[in-house]
Amino acid sequence: MMTALRWRCCFAILALGLTGCATTGSQDLNLSDAALQARVEERLAARKDLDLHLVDIDVVSQVVTLSGLVNSWQTKQEAGRVAARTPGVQEVLNNLLIQE
Repeated sequence: MMTALRWRCCFAILALGLTGCATTGSQDLNLSDAALQARVEERLAARKDLDLHLVDIDVVSQVVTLSGLVNSWQTKQEAGRVAARTPGVQEVLNNLLIQE
């Protein structure tokens, strides 16, 4: 009987802990556009394999716009993916042009 009570307590504690963790994602929705832009810039800058020195990043209402020049289709696609996977980003407008 005491074992069943211990299990219930463990499950209750675990459930409360998971509930607390589930709310942290909603904080990303409250980022200012400037903070979100800095986050996207940081993530893209961390990708040393991508040449993005001619890329501009703008954020308005959690929508990221990428513009400028890149050297390949793959770089354009990956830059868009990195931006889209950034917490808080609702949409990405990938207007990058491929430089020939």
